[in-house]
Amino acid sequence: MKNYWLKMENLCEKTYRWFKVILSACLSLALIYNPSHLLNSEIMKQEGFMTLFTLLVSSPVAFMIWSFRNRNATDQINNARKDTNLKEYHKIVEWITSKDSSEELKISAIYYLKRFYEDKSLGFQQAALHLLLSTWESMQRNELEKLKKVDDVDKAKAIIYALRDNGNSPLGIAITNVLLSNDGECLLAYPEVFSSMCLAGMNFYLPGLSNNIVKKIFNKKEIKYSGMQLQGCKFKWGMFDDVDCSNSNFLGTEWVGAWNVNRKSDDVIKFIKCDFRYSEFKGISFEKCDFSHSNFMGAKFDSVIFNKSAIFNGGNFLYSKIFFYKPPESENFLGSIIFKSDFSKWSYRVIDKNQKGNYTLQKIKDLGMFVLYEGDKKYKSCRFKINKNNDSNSFKYSLKNIRISDNDTMSNNSNWNVSKT
Repeated sequence: MKNYWLKMENLCEKTYRWFKVILSACLSLALIYNPSHLLNSEIMKQEGFMTLFTLLVSSPVAFMIWSFRNRNATDQINNARKDTNLKEYHKIVEWITSKDSSEELKISAIYYLKRFYEDKSLGFQQAALHLLLSTWESMQRNELEKLKKVDDVDKAKAIIYALRDNGNSPLGIAITNVLLSNDGECLLAYPEVFSSMCLAGMNFYLPGLSNNIVKKIFNKKEIKYSGMQLQGCKFKWGMFDDVDCSNSNFLGTEWVGAWNVNRKSDDVIKFIKCDFRYSEFKGISFEKCDFSHSNFMGAKFDSVIFNKSAIFNGGNFLYSKIFFYKPPESENFLGSIIFKSDFSKWSYRVIDKNQKGNYTLQKIKDLGMFVLYEGDKKYKSCRFKINKNNDSNSFKYSLKNIRISDNDTMSNNSNWNVSKT
């Protein structure tokens, strides 16, 4: 019944005003034409009847004119309110984007923006979202530009720490709290922003935020997450489930998890062609996930388990360090590359002996990996493609500023075909 009256109200609002006036006039004419059909003749003889009758005849038109004036007054109030909100919003934008604004003024403006961000009826929610995201990216721009050019692990770590420091600054905290307010519902209302979203260095575990905020905003199958920039962020493994985060930048991220993460779904989490350079993974059991063709140069894995359903084919593991709590049982790393000198940093727990075992050339080959040998020949840019003998699957690499011994590399990978590209 309520829906019926709402529909009728909408219908009345959409009806043209001239039609409403004509309809009211017709009702008045019907009363004038033959009132005896509508009223008892004895009533018509009563004193004062004509006065009352005149009021009844004119009331439809009078009421309609009054409703128009009332509606006009309401529209004027709403327009005035919109003008006020527009002026307030423009002032907030000016405070946030101006180079002359102090840090304190920007922070206050960010919190004041929250009203426009959370209340969609004000008409500024999407604009406020883009303002928050652009302000965050602007805050991190200098560090991100440095990160594109760095090829030294110590310098990279320093930049990553700077990104996190910015994220935990008063301005960074203000943006995070507003952006992720209401459990991220306002952000999720615009799924198109995720594919190009930059949240580098953001702290998703600030006091006051939901404990499951990461799971809430990064676990929607209908959202395209590919292409995100999340450099330097920290995550708990198990928060991502059944999503595709391929082609995203996770450089310098930290991942901590529990070994017993039992995923009920048969869908595979995709991190294909992602950048995980200088990242750290601790206590994680990888299963039903695809990290094919991702870059793990300089990454560290501590006490991890690679189940058969975890795919790391075609990955760059140069300068990486891994301690397997349980040694992989199959070719989880088919076509991935590693330096011979990295063997000393790859180890595994020897079951029942409580000691570490070291990786030999044969054990590395059993994982399906291609071994590079360092040498005197320096390449500013080295591009090549590899594929196993009698196997059509190929893996392409592009390396910069690297020293390789071509002879040692070729002689120790005789079961691989190598071609420069």
